[in-house]
Amino acid sequence: TFDSSETEGVPAPDFGDVEMNDVSGDSNGDKSDKPKRAPGEGKIWQLSYYQQYCDVDTLDVAKRIGSTFAPIKSFFEIIDGNPDLYGWFWIATTLIFVVAAAGNFASYLTYSMNDRENDWAFDFAKLGFGAMTIYLYVTVIPVLVFVALKLWLELKPTLMDNFCIYGYSLFPYIPAATVMVIPIEYIRWAVMIIACLLVTIFLIRSYVPEIKSRPMEGGVTLVIMVLLNILLALVL
Repeated sequence: TFDSSETEGVPAPDFGDVEMNDVSGDSNGDKSDKPKRAPGEGKIWQLSYYQQYCDVDTLDVAKRIGSTFAPIKSFFEIIDGNPDLYGWFWIATTLIFVVAAAGNFASYLTYSMNDRENDWAFDFAKLGFGAMTIYLYVTVIPVLVFVALKLWLELKPTLMDNFCIYGYSLFPYIPAATVMVIPIEYIRWAVMIIACLLVTIFLIRSYVPEIKSRPMEGGVTLVIMVLLNILLALVL
């Protein structure tokens, strides 16, 4: 039989210094001193840092693109705290190549109608100018909007939210740019005006709920954003 008197005076073991990690290993007793890195962690100059901003599937991208044509809800409601840089990069890049290709093809058609095909040459300057203009727009303007919303208006949208919304806002210009191949000036203007209106409505619908608590300052910020969008449409 067990004699309880034999245990009297024996100090109880002290578990105070035992780490939880020391007892949470697997059945084989393997433990790693290096913690597992979650997706999206890392330094800002490392690609792994941006992994978290590509966490979208085809349906997510399709919904976000669709909202640029029918902005029933605010874009911030659609992304719901999950902004992505996937659309920001690929939409801007696609627009650059479409604008350059459409512009050169329109030029070729103009030369052809005047029987001057032999005088035509591909204008690489259109590609360079388009890349500089569009990449500057989707990089600098979201930063300025973020500074205005955060520091001046003291509102909540993050920098990545603004990058995401500005990237997707460019999508209506892609089909509009393809129509620029038509060598009829009034059709070009009509299509570009429609695209500019779609982008303007999209920006207003998305940002108005965010700035309504500061209507005066927010209104000034929104007007500047709309004017910059119109300027981009004129450049394209």
